[in-house]
Amino acid sequence: MMSPGFFSNPVTLYEGFDLKTEIDWLGALDKNSQDLSTNIHRYLSIRNDLSNSVYQSISGDFAGPADVHEVAKNDIDEMIFQQNNTYIIAMITFTLLLLMTYLIIKE
Repeated sequence: MMSPGFFSNPVTLYEGFDLKTEIDWLGALDKNSQDLSTNIHRYLSIRNDLSNSVYQSISGDFAGPADVHEVAKNDIDEMIFQQNNTYIIAMITFTLLLLMTYLIIKE
């Protein structure tokens, strides 16, 4: 005699169809789809606003979207100019310090 579970396969067991779980899953999927759609529209809106807006550089100059690279170049030039000024002031201060040290030691 064969046992009653001889021809059964655990992989093919019928689990049934849980309608409430499926409806909840589809509702969550629809909500995520709507959230994604809203986020995409918000992103496109912000992107359009930025592409039509006016940019202000560090120096206070205003430029349109086509001039962004020019504004960035001008900001870099201004930063280099300020860095060179700082270097010159530091060298003058160091030279004066050496001169004063020499004069004090000489006396």
